[in-house]
Amino acid sequence: MKLLLKIFLPALLFLFSLSCEESFSPIGDFEEKYTLNCVLNGNSGFQEATLTATYFADGKDPFTNQTDPVVKDAIIKIWLNPDTVVIMKDSTISDTSLNRYNTPKYFYYIENFKPDFDQELRIEAQLATGQRLIGTTSTPKQVEFNRRSDSMLPMDNKDIVELSWIAKEADLYYYPSLTFSYEKEINGIRTEHIEKIPARYIEFEGKTIPFYPRASESPAVIFERSAIIKVLTDIAEGVDKSSIYLNVQAELEVTVLDKNLKSYYQASIDGLDQFTVRLDGSDFTNISGGLGVFGSYLKISRTIPISEKLITSLGYNAIFN
Repeated sequence: MKLLLKIFLPALLFLFSLSCEESFSPIGDFEEKYTLNCVLNGNSGFQEATLTATYFADGKDPFTNQTDPVVKDAIIKIWLNPDTVVIMKDSTISDTSLNRYNTPKYFYYIENFKPDFDQELRIEAQLATGQRLIGTTSTPKQVEFNRRSDSMLPMDNKDIVELSWIAKEADLYYYPSLTFSYEKEINGIRTEHIEKIPARYIEFEGKTIPFYPRASESPAVIFERSAIIKVLTDIAEGVDKSSIYLNVQAELEVTVLDKNLKSYYQASIDGLDQFTVRLDGSDFTNISGGLGVFGSYLKISRTIPISEKLITSLGYNAIFN
């Protein structure tokens, strides 16, 4: 079985499995609790869950604990709209680099389970002791791109490109990402590359650095014309421009987080870094009988043409993949 692990939004959200190490005073009685985390990906049929127990750490540093707090042999069920129910299986990954305890990663999973927009879901984990942890979530309602958005990168006679979408409910979070692909030919061999387009560039400590869109409630994202031209120009640094073959279609992808993930994100973000998460856990939980998060997200995408006039002016070759 092939497990797809990605660093963009799913791996990031699963960092909250460290919530089992929540901050507490070592003085006083220790109360064991259980943490159930499951983030459903509406663009994949593979879903994963983790179940862990809190533990008493030696002193105030939770990283002194060397025993994996994973809880095995639980029965985890997911209900969909409430007529369909599936039971998660358990498995391990032998790559110990995925687990700070240097042991195989133990997790629960289901295959061929792909939630869609506007669906009600419920999860229940029953431990060997009979204790139950329960959570509910609703996938986001349909989100569609706004046809009145700008239609070219960059737009003629405009200093910005504004891309927007329309949602059928409020209180969601959106994480937009705009990318383009190109091929670079060296010694007759072409290699494909994918580059992310920043919303703008900022000056920081004497350096020019890219600033990428962040997750927010806004149903729109703005890219500066100068940022688009700069990122396209920079890909040819150190090579002959004629060796660059640029795809004329960029791709906008918007990850739509449900209300539970929005609440978790708001409770966890710290500082100005994108998707910075506190490792001492979050104050948010929507699991009754324990701790953790049960949420969902879906992605929508569309292509946006890059100006062929700009491509040729940069000395590149245009490709139409």
